[in-house]
Amino acid sequence: MIVERVSGQPFPDFMRERVFEPLGMRGTRVKMVQGEVIPGSAQGYVPVKSGTGWRTAATCRPQNPLSAITIQSMADLGYV
Repeated sequence: MIVERVSGQPFPDFMRERVFEPLGMRGTRVKMVQGEVIPGSAQGYVPVKSGTGWRTAATCRPQNPLSAITIQSMADLGYV
């Protein structure tokens, strides 16, 4: 990723230090790992194809490489 090469930092650290913290967005994070648990965040669910329940919705889809990273904002959504 270009940001990581230029800054020398992992993308989540760069976003936290250069974007979220300066804007006072303490409840916003970059999620780069499918299944990573972020305390205080909501998780989407989808029905199981067999109709027997629910499973965690995928936020990263291999067929769409641009969806491999999500930015999750919990408490910050209320601060405008």
